[in-house]
Amino acid sequence: MKRLQKRPDLKEKMLIDGFRLISLDKVKNNNYNLVRGIYREVNKSGKYLMGTISEVAQLLNGYAFKSDNFSEFDGFPIIRIRDIKTNSTETKYNNNDYDKKYVVQNGDIIIGMDGEFNVAMWNGGEALLNQRLCMIVPNEKILKKYLFHVIKKPLKDIENNTTFTTVKHISSKQILEIQIPLPPLTEQQKIVDELDRIQKSIESANDLIKNLKIEGGTQYFVEMKNLRLCA
Repeated sequence: MKRLQKRPDLKEKMLIDGFRLISLDKVKNNNYNLVRGIYREVNKSGKYLMGTISEVAQLLNGYAFKSDNFSEFDGFPIIRIRDIKTNSTETKYNNNDYDKKYVVQNGDIIIGMDGEFNVAMWNGGEALLNQRLCMIVPNEKILKKYLFHVIKKPLKDIENNTTFTTVKHISSKQILEIQIPLPPLTEQQKIVDELDRIQKSIESANDLIKNLKIEGGTQYFVEMKNLRLCA
């Protein structure tokens, strides 16, 4: 923050663009969460019907591909749980005997079912869906990108409330029973457009401060100040 105060030009530009700096500690404590805030705004109005994932999508569980056929060099790309965060994979499967229904395409929604229940809209090219991952295929009642955004908070809630001995697990049944708000498709598109706009603004702000050094070990998170996203 001291570094930012030494750059009044940068600070003024960020204020004009509608940004403020939020302590990363607050972000970690889930006091500021873009998707969570949007979810709550959609849900608390009470004007939209709630529905389960099973009503608007099908779920495909990953296949237990033999790890003996995993390679770093030859074969067809395969997605493992750890790849969800990076949205890319370097692991290959060097056996051509597989069902093509397990091939994930760019834009498909995949969820990790062990450890952290992360979700991604895959962007790493064609790859196989390994075990303990699942793919959610929406039907005509819901936009894919809306589903991707709105399922994040329920997954995180389940993760936070799941007891475990070694590793947390989520079942297909739990995912299909998740309740989400289901506005009309036109409203879903408006929500998606707004989220995309905000994300671009956040990325622009982060570009402005990326060269600022961290002072005293404190990091900061950029958030649009005109949104009511506080818990």
